[in-house]
Amino acid sequence: MDWLRFIKAAVRRPKQVGALLPSSQYLAEEMIRDVPERPSGLVVEVGPGTGPITAPLLQRLADPAVYLGIDANDQFLTTLARRYPQAAFVHDTVEHLERHLPEGKHAAHVVCSLPWAIFAPAMQESILGTLVRALGPGGTFATFAYQHGRVVPRGKAFRKLLDRQFREVTVSPVILRNVPPAVVYHCAK
Repeated sequence: MDWLRFIKAAVRRPKQVGALLPSSQYLAEEMIRDVPERPSGLVVEVGPGTGPITAPLLQRLADPAVYLGIDANDQFLTTLARRYPQAAFVHDTVEHLERHLPEGKHAAHVVCSLPWAIFAPAMQESILGTLVRALGPGGTFATFAYQHGRVVPRGKAFRKLLDRQFREVTVSPVILRNVPPAVVYHCAK
């Protein structure tokens, strides 16, 4: 039923959800590739949606207390909080992420499922700036782009923004077993 809930939300709020189907397990595995079982700090998931990345991420973490999920869709979060009571979820926009971090702490890893190619460049820059500030030294950031979104002007602008904000950006092979096919940007601060 998650896929049905996801599709309904996508139809009602296409600019908030940014996709018609949840991410595949193959995309999820690539997204969490750099997150260790015992991270040195907080692991933040931005835009967990119905949880296709949340599930394997929480399975990987030895201690779910290091996880924080933030999403603007309260219906998604209600479902996730019921399904994963051991994890912390916050109903808010990513622009306010820093308010939800423990005092004086940074995230060690950020896994982000926001629809970057539909955001105007100024919004991309603002949101990514928030995420970079939330990351501690040596932190990692993973986000994805649909293959077709990489060639549109906003997709290209986002790629350039990643190169300006991170010391290293690598791109995964195209994940064909996702609808639509996607790549993951793995970034290191």
